[in-house]
This record gives sequence, structure tokens and C-alpha cells, in this order.
Amino acid sequence: MLSYLLACHFRSEDINKYELLLNESIQKYPNYVYNYTDLGEFYLKMGKRELGKNLIREGLSHVKLIYKNDAINDYDDDPLDIFQFVNKRITGVFMMEDTYNSLNELLQK
Repeated sequence: MLSYLLACHFRSEDINKYELLLNESIQKYPNYVYNYTDLGEFYLKMGKRELGKNLIREGLSHVKLIYKNDAINDYDDDPLDIFQFVNKRITGVFMMEDTYNSLNELLQK
């Protein structure tokens, strides 16, 4: 998890370190989502389309729960629930419908 958080820090600072840390995160945490999808988006921007799409597909295959945008209420989204926070904001295994759809749209381009 730490390698993913460090990668987020280096996103705009050092793209080589960003790429290295995302790859490290995938090796350590192969069942997370955002490490794959972030690296996939990075590769798409670098012109490595097939590699980028494959990583995004792999990441999306690890999503366990998709929150419907219009179905979220105060009971579903508890800001003090650390488990929910980590799974939505860091690992990505819980994901909002809009985010999921946006990543799927990248696969169609």
C-alpha cells in the first residue's frame, strides 16, 4: 500500500519513479485496482496503448463492489469507516459507478 501512496506523490514530480513505484505496488498487491489502472492510464498517455489497456482491464477485474451514483446515502458512505476508506480511495476494490465507467471508456478508445 505504501508503494502506491508514494507513487501518487511522485505522479507530477518524477514520472520514472511514479512508474517504478506503481510496478512495485502491482508486485506487492496484485489484487488491488488503482495500481493497475493508474499505470494503465500512464501508459496510454505515453502511447503504449495495448499495455495500458491490458493493465486497466486487469485492474477492473479486481473491483469487488460498484457503488451506484444515485444509490449512495449517508448510511452507505461512512467517512469514519477505515475499511471503506481504504477500499474506495487506495485499493480501488470499492469503486463509484462513474469511475468504473470512465475507466471502461478508456478501453473503447
